[in-house]
Amino acid sequence: MTDAAIDASATTLQRLGGVITTLRSQMTHGARRLEEAVGLPAAQVAALRAVDDGAGSVNGVAERLLTHASSASRTIDALVRAHLVDRTTDPDDRRSVVLEVTAAGHERLAELDRHRDRLLTRAMEGLSPEERLVFVDLLERFVDGLSET
Repeated sequence: MTDAAIDASATTLQRLGGVITTLRSQMTHGARRLEEAVGLPAAQVAALRAVDDGAGSVNGVAERLLTHASSASRTIDALVRAHLVDRTTDPDDRRSVVLEVTAAGHERLAELDRHRDRLLTRAMEGLSPEERLVFVDLLERFVDGLSET
C-alpha cells in the first residue's frame, strides 16, 4: 500500500470514528426521547422486541441482547408486571417457561415502530430513495463486519 493510500485510509477511519461517536450520541438521545414517548426504558424495549422476534425464553432474550440471564430476567419481570409479556410454564418441560408478547405488548411495539419510522424518515429526508437503499445495504454490511470481529 502506498503512503497516499495509507493516509487516505487513516483519514477515512478517523472520519468513520467521528461519525460513529456522533451516531452513538444521537442514538442515546433518541433512545431517551423514545423512553419518554412510550414510557419504557431502552432495555425493556429491546427485550420486548427480542420476545416478539422469537426469543421465547429468558436465556433466549439474554443471548439476543448480549447480556447475562439475570439481567434479562429482571427486564422480563418488569415487562410481565406491565402486562406486555406473558410468562407461562412450558407444557413440554415444566422446568422451563415460555415468553409471549401480549396484545398490549403488540400495541406498544406498534407505537414504538411508528415513533422509530418518524425519526428515521426525518433523518433520511436528504437522501433519494436509491441512496436510502444503498445506505441501508452498506450499513447492514458494516454491522455484519462488526459482528464477525
